[in-house]
Amino acid sequence: AVHPYQYYVESYGMNPRGIHPNGKLPNLRKAKANLLFIEDTIQRIAGPQKTSNTSASEGDTSNPLLILIDGNNIRNSWGYQSLSASDLTSKCSDWSSSLDSVMVFWDGGSGPSSVFVSDEDDDDDKRSMISTLALFSGQDVNADDGMAQTCAFLSKYAHESFEVVVFTSDANLANRCKEMHVKSSHIFHSIYLCLLLGATDADLQERIFSEEWERTERRSSVKDLQIQLGRSNECHDVETREIMPITRDLHEWMNNGQPKLEIGRVTKGGSILYQIGD
Repeated sequence: AVHPYQYYVESYGMNPRGIHPNGKLPNLRKAKANLLFIEDTIQRIAGPQKTSNTSASEGDTSNPLLILIDGNNIRNSWGYQSLSASDLTSKCSDWSSSLDSVMVFWDGGSGPSSVFVSDEDDDDDKRSMISTLALFSGQDVNADDGMAQTCAFLSKYAHESFEVVVFTSDANLANRCKEMHVKSSHIFHSIYLCLLLGATDADLQERIFSEEWERTERRSSVKDLQIQLGRSNECHDVETREIMPITRDLHEWMNNGQPKLEIGRVTKGGSILYQIGD
């Protein structure tokens, strides 16, 4: 078992340690100019739009795509005052309808744990697959560790063909994900996901990363999200819906106490990397 460490740093804005794999944080004009490349990268990996009638046996040769999202970093990029944890998770769920698996990581809640995100307005005949998973760190660790631990879990599947996209502007977290050696990973700044989810110029024009963002608000918003998703899952038999095998395995691993999770090594910058034991 991994014991909680008390010296981690919660970061929802730019982290000065290390250079972000996606380079310098772009301004809005440059981000919009680069957006087509981000969209093309995701579309190239995802391939044709996924539906309940699409399968590899019918000629879909695209690799599965896993998207890892640093929830609070996205909220801070967008403007956390106008976008709650529930709002962002709902936007990610809507966006994920043509994708394999979208995982949104949150600090706090009861955990480590994960909950499937099922839109109450889903028409099961049109969309039988659940693509979005909300993951909660619990009270003793943070979402950064949760994402790094998930990268360790995904390394179990090194023999399979899949690609990973990470959205965060936290350079320390981005490099942790990169160093976990998850195959075919692509790491992008948070502003790109904001634009993909429909953020307007007005939403992003005056965006300022707030280092004074109250911990109470963050945790309260995440707690509300977890309660909301719990009620939704009780009303919808999500466990019987089609779910990508890796996503289902991760969900079960999280909710079963993350078995065989171990400390791998500590980077020169003091960040913990993880591994899955034999």
